Amino acid sequence: MTLPLANPSAPPPPLVLVAMERFVERAASAAILRESGFAVLEASSIESLLLRVRERIVRCVLIDIGLEAADGRGALDACRELRLEPRGPDGLGVIVLSSSTQPHAAALEAGADAFLALPADPAVLVANVRALLRRRVVPAPATATTEPASAGGSESDLLLASLSHKMRGPLNSISAWAQLLRSGRLSVETSQEALAAIVRGVQAETRILDDLLDLSRISSGALRLETRPLTLSAVLTGALDAMDEAAVQKGVALRRPAPSQASVVGDPDRLRQVFSNLLANAIRFTPAGGSIDVEIDERDSEVEVRVHDTGQGIEPELLPRLFERRRASTDAGSAVPGGAGLGLSIVKSLVQRHGGAVRAASDGPGQGATFCVRLPRPNAPAARLMGDRPHEHPGAIDAA
Repeated sequence: MTLPLANPSAPPPPLVLVAMERFVERAASAAILRESGFAVLEASSIESLLLRVRERIVRCVLIDIGLEAADGRGALDACRELRLEPRGPDGLGVIVLSSSTQPHAAALEAGADAFLALPADPAVLVANVRALLRRRVVPAPATATTEPASAGGSESDLLLASLSHKMRGPLNSISAWAQLLRSGRLSVETSQEALAAIVRGVQAETRILDDLLDLSRISSGALRLETRPLTLSAVLTGALDAMDEAAVQKGVALRRPAPSQASVVGDPDRLRQVFSNLLANAIRFTPAGGSIDVEIDERDSEVEVRVHDTGQGIEPELLPRLFERRRASTDAGSAVPGGAGLGLSIVKSLVQRHGGAVRAASDGPGQGATFCVRLPRPNAPAARLMGDRPHEHPGAIDAA
């Protein structure tokens, strides 16, 4: 008997990663997927899961809700980290597996695309993986014959792809909970949880639309500032109050600045938006147990506000492009959780409209980051505050 030769031009089978601590369940799930034509990798810990995702072109991850890392991170933390991978928004699908239906909403809100109860029916498991892969978009590699897209068209395509993913997450959560409510089988307590989740989803979608409206106003020159003399302490207090709950939920210490009478001329709502975005960004990328410090420093002609976190830090090569609109919409640097991923770009534009400048500094991955906003004092010329200063961090990059 002659076996048919493999077609050398056929694409390789999609690579699926099964991450489960218990060997028997992991091996059984892997066998089901292999029999259905998938290439399969296995992982027994969160550390090995993340390592394999970064080493190989994994298309879909199946992760057990009970999986834990040595440093205390759980499966939901892993979901959030997977969303920060370069392929996260559109090239990598995530399915959470659990023997209980309770973590359903938490898994979706953490970034999972689907949730399956264990033991999963083999046909349902395979069907979910296939459905998820159909929805993912993997960019084709560039070739010598590929015509380069125009800069504007490429940026628009990336922005639309990113927004479609960011809007899908809250909508998935809203839809899942609405269907459960509609079934009429939820307890009063769970119904309240469902309503709260739906409200959070609507708020997330609202933030996305707000980001888009701000971007449109900035791009068209229609953004108007209602400026007046104000103290920065009052503006910062409003931003810090708004972020307190998020910091407590994340387990991050949010330290307020010392009392200051430093004043500027600005739009209080827009400046509050600037600092809220920077604080939300710091909370998002600072692990539980970390801290965020806010400081106000007065100088002769300017006031500087620094937001320093002990989070994951920033790669040196990303610093020069951190405030670019294209970078903000496609990388892991989106400032507002649930927003359109345009937070840092909007921060830069709003600060510049106030005659100031913003910069970022970091010693690299794992070393935290510092964002500094410099604003002119009332009697200083409203010009961009640039130039070398002896106090500046060697890794600091101004938003040009």
